[in-house]
Amino acid sequence: MEGDQIDAKNSENEKDRLTNIFRNSGVYDFTRDRIDFWVDTLGLSPYRTTAFLYIDDRPVEVNDSSYTEPFKIRKVSEVNVFTDFTYTEKRDKEDYKDHKSYKGYNFYASEKLAYNPKYLANSIIIQPDSIYRATEGQLTRKYLRELQNFKPSLDIIYKEKADGSLRADINL
Repeated sequence: MEGDQIDAKNSENEKDRLTNIFRNSGVYDFTRDRIDFWVDTLGLSPYRTTAFLYIDDRPVEVNDSSYTEPFKIRKVSEVNVFTDFTYTEKRDKEDYKDHKSYKGYNFYASEKLAYNPKYLANSIIIQPDSIYRATEGQLTRKYLRELQNFKPSLDIIYKEKADGSLRADINL
């Protein structure tokens, strides 16, 4: 802030604050290591400096090449809930025998759905066709755990689709 002494702790707090703002405003792949502060001590009076905030572009790797591009606001276009997910058996959506949709959420089970999609959807804060917000994933995880019906290892995985939107897979 203007008039404050330069302090590394203030810079770290500002990085955390900005990262939180970006991650809850649709910028899915933003991390705090993209933020740098530059301090210019030349050119001003001996008691004043200028601090610059610099945010790097997003690094992208495709096959054997890498480049950077500006961060984009991402939209969660699809929310899939796998009610009997297991890490020992890797399955695709097509491998699940029971499927129901409710208010834009897709529910999958290997046999018969054991849960009413209406009630599960009430605990899911991530909204289909809305911008990505990190806090929605955290709250969804918290509310689903509070139901005490699922493994503590329940997981939410976001995958980038070809159109740039995100697919949220909730593994219960």
